[in-house]
Amino acid sequence: MDLHPGRTTVLAEQQSALAANGRESPALAPRYLFLHIPKTAGLSLLEVFRHSLGDGNVYHHSAEYRPPMQIISKFALIAGHFILAGVLPLFASRKTLVFLRDPVDRIVSWYYYLREHQCSDSDENDFIARARTLSLLDFVHSFDNGGLGDFSPCGNWQTRVMSVSVARFPEAGKAILMQAKSNLERCAFVGLTERFSESVDMLCYDCGWPLVEKKPFVNQTACRPRLDDVDPRTLDVIRQKNLLDIDLYQHAIGLFEQKKHQLWRKASAASRAVTDSGAGSKTAIDDKPRSEAASAGKPLTSPLEPQEFGSGEVRIEQLQVVDAKGMETAICSGEPGAIRVRIRSDIDVDDLTVGIRISDEIGGRVYGTNSCLLGCPVRVRAGRTYLATFTTRFPLGIGTYWLTVALHRGKQHLDGCFHWLDHCHLFNIIPNPNDSCFEGSVHLPMEFAFGADSADRRAAA
Repeated sequence: MDLHPGRTTVLAEQQSALAANGRESPALAPRYLFLHIPKTAGLSLLEVFRHSLGDGNVYHHSAEYRPPMQIISKFALIAGHFILAGVLPLFASRKTLVFLRDPVDRIVSWYYYLREHQCSDSDENDFIARARTLSLLDFVHSFDNGGLGDFSPCGNWQTRVMSVSVARFPEAGKAILMQAKSNLERCAFVGLTERFSESVDMLCYDCGWPLVEKKPFVNQTACRPRLDDVDPRTLDVIRQKNLLDIDLYQHAIGLFEQKKHQLWRKASAASRAVTDSGAGSKTAIDDKPRSEAASAGKPLTSPLEPQEFGSGEVRIEQLQVVDAKGMETAICSGEPGAIRVRIRSDIDVDDLTVGIRISDEIGGRVYGTNSCLLGCPVRVRAGRTYLATFTTRFPLGIGTYWLTVALHRGKQHLDGCFHWLDHCHLFNIIPNPNDSCFEGSVHLPMEFAFGADSADRRAAA
């Protein structure tokens, strides 16, 4: 029996049982503690852990099996539906790993998972009974009187996992959120369920584990609607009940981007070290700052690895970034150009969304949009090929940029992703000899004026 949200009694018993066995002593080899928040791809991650560390080195804590601490300490990774404050004192020497998910999507997924799930556990059967007899809205409201203030299985649960025991502070939501953010910052790795493949690759690289070529997707909720198909009033209620979690999730995204930046620098330094020791001399690009190489129109490379996933019924066949003449070449900053996406569809789709994201060379997001947000409906038919074109003046700073392209339904890829190509295409922006100079990633239209201050003119008169 695995722990699930709301099992406060069982959770307390399990953590007390661990505490009764004593704290584990430090070890030389890296050891890990994984906080498994339900419906954040935890079971898929367990498969990753077993692949990377070996099945016998991973322990998933449960109520049925409670070995003494001296046995638990032998495992390289301990996973469970823990509250951080309850287990951190016991495993202080371990590196804490956690994945977070968009709070609204997590609750919708959990509800429909319970509706189709079979379980003999009485605690979970209570949740299953609610999900099968209540609408999503009533299911969310059924936890309103749980005695935990702002926290419940359907309200700010991720914040609770990352914070102190909320039973002592049922009304101190903001203070608990600050502590949850602080605890999140202390974690060795914070992943995002929505960026699962990318998160797994970063985690493996960060920990020195072998990369997982074929990502596992375990325990997915098959029969669930897209968020766009859920009653907007219900989604608004869920959002209002998860304001702390929404804030915490945005903080997690920031930490994720920081980690990506750190890993990029680490990989870049390792790549330069190999080049320097092997060839004995640097290339022309290595001899110059990256911006200088880009300004010369020379191709640049980056250690960021492309990621690809999706169901594949509609797929991306070709990408191009072209100038005003339709040529694939470096583009002058501020000059017109286009991003072209050639698409092949094997099915009929009436609400396809084509999305793009531009990132800088270390993976930081610069700009993103999609056809749905632009108010342009896209309809495709089986057996046909299409060309999607995004036209702009490329108001970007000098340098190298990554292009990410996605095909999905609705406003975001959570609603059903057909094909996602992450960091799949590099293009360069070079200086524009006819434009003003600036620095940074974005060229903002700017005017400058100078003169005597009006108050000073009045004083002089």
